[in-house]
Amino acid sequence: MDSIYNLSEEGKSKLFQEITDCFVGEKASLFAYSPSFQELYILVEKGDRYFLVRFMESRYLKVCKEWNFAGLKIELQSSKIDSDLRYYKIYDRHYLEVSCLSFWVFEILEGKDVVNASINRENGLKFTNKIKNNISPRKITDGFPRLNGAGAYLFRYDRWDKLLILGISGNNKQGDLFLACYNCEFIEYDGYINIDKLQIIEDTKIIILKEASSKFLLRCTSVEIWNRDEYNSYDSELDRNLLDKRYGVRKAIMSVKELPEVSTNK
Repeated sequence: MDSIYNLSEEGKSKLFQEITDCFVGEKASLFAYSPSFQELYILVEKGDRYFLVRFMESRYLKVCKEWNFAGLKIELQSSKIDSDLRYYKIYDRHYLEVSCLSFWVFEILEGKDVVNASINRENGLKFTNKIKNNISPRKITDGFPRLNGAGAYLFRYDRWDKLLILGISGNNKQGDLFLACYNCEFIEYDGYINIDKLQIIEDTKIIILKEASSKFLLRCTSVEIWNRDEYNSYDSELDRNLLDKRYGVRKAIMSVKELPEVSTNK
């Protein structure tokens, strides 16, 4: 890891480009989002090995559930807040776009076991506070007035249920609340979400959550509101079922020579 930070910004971008170019033609998929450092993880499988492209301190992201990787374009952006910050716009056509401060590629050691780890949910998750209404489109607060005046932020994404969790803030009287969005196919997020402006559009097979002022757009199949106890129950079940396979051990890739089946013609 230390050798990553010893590289110049130009050297890091060049090496990152060389490494990710080796993934062209492989399937890419949304793997995880962690709120700690606003980390987005994209999974790529190559030669029966599993790699994560990590974007850290992301201020904007747009990502599909899965697509065929065609290579990343990298552009340096200026920061409107701090001129010393070097944000990068990194994108793969219309399937992925991230604005972030740092990025790298890691291999998941014993990746097959980690990626294929599953949870036995015979009856699914047992929370029943689903958002349902026959009127569409509408504001999400029409069916859940306790969310009035609140905001939301991207909290985490878990690949096992393709579950995106939004944290609810600014509504202290209700305690900790979360929006749990299942089977996410597409996410666009540009910061804090104004719940009062969040619209929900329902079709026969899909739900769209949209809030134009924050460039938030999400496509999923169902949405639930969880309290802190329900969230903790869900999180504890993951730990019990997955143990060390939940995150796995990761190794930073520092050369294209560490990748399988690297062509000298690239």
